Amino acid sequence: MRYAARLAKNNRVEKFRVFAIVINTPPLHRLDPIQLFMKFFYGVMVCAFLLAHSAFGQGSPEQKFMGQNGEQILQQMASKYAAVNSYRDTGEVHVNLKGLKPSVTNTFNTYFVRPDRYRFEWYTAGSDDAKWNVIWSNSGSFYSLDASGVREREYRSGRTISTAASVSRGASQTVAALLTTGIGGFRLSQLDRVSLLRKETFEGKLCYVVRGFHPLGFAVELWITADDSLLRKIRQINNDGSFQEEIRRNIVVDEPISPNTFEYKARKMGVKTVA
Repeated sequence: MRYAARLAKNNRVEKFRVFAIVINTPPLHRLDPIQLFMKFFYGVMVCAFLLAHSAFGQGSPEQKFMGQNGEQILQQMASKYAAVNSYRDTGEVHVNLKGLKPSVTNTFNTYFVRPDRYRFEWYTAGSDDAKWNVIWSNSGSFYSLDASGVREREYRSGRTISTAASVSRGASQTVAALLTTGIGGFRLSQLDRVSLLRKETFEGKLCYVVRGFHPLGFAVELWITADDSLLRKIRQINNDGSFQEEIRRNIVVDEPISPNTFEYKARKMGVKTVA
């Protein structure tokens, strides 16, 4: 038995040979009942040893995935967004401050058609100016609305996105920067120390929950759907435990979006005006 166990430990390929040594020598018809029982018992013990050794050495696929592939999932997500021809979604930004009830601070819609048509519109809850705000890009030109609702052409698209990001709590930039290199700023694919935390179902979608760290040091967690590599939720965690969540719903990729979406035309959305 020690010889058999040594073979099993040193070389997994030998495991079937070891099992044969234990079971087939000597022939069964020469054994009395006690010897037969002991032979069977030893065979079971060797099989258990081999299975335990194999499991310890290899680990389950989930263990391997959680230990090694957080970065891979993140890059698969980035590649997905870089390859889509069109994208649209709806979403919300939630703020969770310590000691206060969670609140929805922004509601938004995103539209994108490659190579450079982009529209982001948002409404800030509780603002004195109860209307939708919008920025959009068409054929290389970027536009926004001034305080009076008049269209203005923006000559520095990066500044336009940054300004919108400051009031939309980053929602105007997070996905836009993944969709096109024409929109600058920090990209989620640039997170440091990326790891896979767990699998979790979020709003009916099985997601990988990936954590990374922003260059400024705070943690960012991403909920990325397992079947299509799309981003469903972003959580930015502050040092005091408070956090902000950006949730993306009704995501549609590679489906037609009307060209009129990227043209200036005043319209009404309830009591809120949007370009």
